[in-house]
Amino acid sequence: MEFARHVVHAAAAPLLLLDRDLQVVAASPGYLRAFVDSDSPEGRRLEEITGGAWSEARVQALIAHARLGEPITAVDTVVACPEGRRRVRVAIMPTHPEASDESPLVVAIEDLTELAVREATREAKLQEAEALLHEAQHRTANNLAMIASVLGIKAKSVSSEETRSELEGARERLVAMATIERHLQLGRPKDPTDVRPYLEELCRQLSASLVGDARQIEIVVDAQSGSQPRRTAVILGLVVTESVINALKYAFPANRGGRILVEYWETAEGWGAAVSDEGTGLRDGDDPKSGGLGTAILETLALQLNAKASLTNSSAGLRVELSCEGRGD
Repeated sequence: MEFARHVVHAAAAPLLLLDRDLQVVAASPGYLRAFVDSDSPEGRRLEEITGGAWSEARVQALIAHARLGEPITAVDTVVACPEGRRRVRVAIMPTHPEASDESPLVVAIEDLTELAVREATREAKLQEAEALLHEAQHRTANNLAMIASVLGIKAKSVSSEETRSELEGARERLVAMATIERHLQLGRPKDPTDVRPYLEELCRQLSASLVGDARQIEIVVDAQSGSQPRRTAVILGLVVTESVINALKYAFPANRGGRILVEYWETAEGWGAAVSDEGTGLRDGDDPKSGGLGTAILETLALQLNAKASLTNSSAGLRVELSCEGRGD
């Protein structure tokens, strides 16, 4: 008991030493600073101090467990102190390994009030940062859309067919990026993205901005329910966008109509996605891997997903497929 008293008297943390009758034998300097206004609790029974918090049934149960030598547990309660009532976490343990009703007990107190304030402050800062991020994403999407409009106007004014084609391609990709930004800014950066509604909205926007009413081309989504991390969803959206752009550009010449199918599925091993069209397919002798900028972009995006990309050509059209093992990063 004497040794335990010296230890408690020297402790910076809030500690109390109790005798077998639950009378306070020693209080640490840390306890006195935090919970005592003037009178020391030494010589008083536990239930008489700090607003009677120790009379709670769960604290009494904690004491009973400690006297039986059971593993240390803790409970949260509220105690009185000079600044008002504070939420604390209380752990009680015997001073002797052979615990019994005769063993002195040590009460360790962790003040949770400041921790709760810090957590609330941290959460407020996170919410503020997220609001700023959403605002930045909103501005980015608007700026991309504005630049796309400028490119569209410029494309109509140039005489070179090659330059017009390049400007149109740049406009289409900017429209797609703006669409992806607008959709993903609705959730937190670390939140998983629900793939099916994401692809449905993306394809609806692509149809509205790139197909219009003049062409009889339908973009259809057939996606299983599932989710992906935000980064994976962004890259997947770019793959779909680039594949749709290529299909619109090459698969339906002379205002031919048809359907572009966007698929997504999940398996026990991973997930896959595909974009296929009902277009003319590649001409005889064309190499699917030498399709220019669009194919190069698709291959680069597939590498970022650690996915395998394949192009299948047939009389029914062209199919671009991704297969990925695992659940994304």
